[in-house]
Order: sequence, then C-alpha cells, then structure tokens
Amino acid sequence: MGVGHRHFNTATYAYNLAMEYEKTGNADAARPLYQRAAGIVVAMVLAGQIDQTHAYFQRIFGDFAQFLQRQAPNLTPEQAVQEASRLAIEEAERVRADHEAWEQQKTERDDGETGTAS
Repeated sequence: MGVGHRHFNTATYAYNLAMEYEKTGNADAARPLYQRAAGIVVAMVLAGQIDQTHAYFQRIFGDFAQFLQRQAPNLTPEQAVQEASRLAIEEAERVRADHEAWEQQKTERDDGETGTAS
C-alpha cells in the first residue's frame, strides 16, 4: 500500500486536525483540512478504491457538509451537501494531480537510481 494523497491515513490526519481546529473555534483553519479530507475520499471513490456507501466516506463527507452548514446557517442541508460535493470534487482533482506528480517524481528518481530511462 503506497503512501499517496489518497491514503486513508492522510485523510484521517486532515480530518482529525480539522475537527480539533473547529472545536477550538478556528473555523478558518478547519475548512481547508475538512475540504482536503473530503477531496481525498472523493478521489478514492473516483478511483474505485471505496464507494459512497463506505462508512469512511460517509463520515468524512457528511461532517464536511455539516461543517459548511454550521458556517453558513442559511444553507439548507441539501445546499450544504451540494456545496460540499462541489468543493470536494475540486479538491479531488487537486489530489489526483498531486498524486500523479508524486508518482512521476518517484518514477524519475527510481529510473535515475537504476540508470534506466523512461
């Protein structure tokens, strides 16, 4: 199991830190971490690693939507889910791009160590 940006641990760390920031009243610090965690689990869904019924996806994505609603109480639950979806999909694209860049750098580094060219 690789340690990419789609890794469960990365999402868990971001999610846990977001919750701690929110508990201490620092919503500005919590938001990008919730979004990153949600983006990672959405990227995992898009990659076929988990599906939307997975408890891990539901907890992280659901908590992100609830966070957004707490920050903007005028949002209905449905609007909060739509906004969470939009933001998580944007983040999932960044996660995918970051992971591809990491894989490319790893390949180039490995090729350099073995003296092979891609």
